[in-house]
Amino acid sequence: MKTEKIRPTLNMKLNLTLTALLSIGASAAIAGPLVKQNVDYDAKWLVHVDFDQFRDTKLGQFVMKEVIVKKAEEAKAKANNFITNLDVVRIVGQLHSVTAYGTGFDTGQKSNGVLMLQVEPETRKILEGVAAGLLLKDEDGSFTKTNEDGQLIYCLKNELFASPQDHGLILFSKSKPKLKQAAAVLAGKSRNLVGSKAFTDFPPVTDSFIFMAVAEGFQDNLPIPPQAKVLRKADGVRVVLGESADNVFANVAVKAKDPEVLKEMQQVVEGMLALASLSQSENKELQQLVRSTKVETLDKMLCVATTFPTDALLRRAGVMIAKKQEQQQAKEQPAVEAEPKSSAGDSK
Repeated sequence: MKTEKIRPTLNMKLNLTLTALLSIGASAAIAGPLVKQNVDYDAKWLVHVDFDQFRDTKLGQFVMKEVIVKKAEEAKAKANNFITNLDVVRIVGQLHSVTAYGTGFDTGQKSNGVLMLQVEPETRKILEGVAAGLLLKDEDGSFTKTNEDGQLIYCLKNELFASPQDHGLILFSKSKPKLKQAAAVLAGKSRNLVGSKAFTDFPPVTDSFIFMAVAEGFQDNLPIPPQAKVLRKADGVRVVLGESADNVFANVAVKAKDPEVLKEMQQVVEGMLALASLSQSENKELQQLVRSTKVETLDKMLCVATTFPTDALLRRAGVMIAKKQEQQQAKEQPAVEAEPKSSAGDSK
């Protein structure tokens, strides 16, 4: 009976660890400038966020204070254990980069994506300490540690694999073969993105961006909603986000198959902007966004660039977060029955 009680607790902690690692990779999606030598030659999609840049921006400071800190406090209030007691702010503060990429578009068990964190040595020690604690408590083999050809590999329920590397890099993947392939790329034993033509058609960007996502060849491999069916005619898409001169900026580049498709895409975007401008003339913020948006074409590339004041964006985000918190509190707070009013006779 005692063992049956321990195992659910261990599994819960394993799941919390998995969630924490993936949320760090997602919410912190981070990184110093993109290092192409660390990415597989055959990458079809790539996501990169520069967290060193992110922390220095107003947007980054807002996310740290209003999202990361508060989420960590909520998690600790609900479950006080060694995972929730981790100094999340300190760990995220020591993250330099996270890069995610994949050589295909399969999802679920066939997922071939790789998540790569670049951290300080102290952060690696913390994560290895968490792993050591889980190994000591593991009684059913849910969490294992192996050494394969000199490669240290952690495995969680045969669903997630992790491997610490040199230079503060930590690899994660749902596929062990892809994890090993990513390690070979880092070791210089397999080709990297430097020698590839992937993503090279897009206009150059500076290293000052916070977030970048790029993909090619997705139109036949991913479900595209009807609203975005124009993307079926695209050969690739890149999105870049950042903050500069008190403005948040966004640049979207769409690679068209031919000039006719390019013209069609341009007409769609310009039509949407015109519709927004005419239908919501009272919305000053929307009008400002529309005025700051520039649509240009370059060879077979449609480029859309826009900016928006950071302070205005954060005010709007603050209102949305406060509203969501109120709704959450209302759900968690038990309904209080109204007390019956006392009659005049009762008061006598």
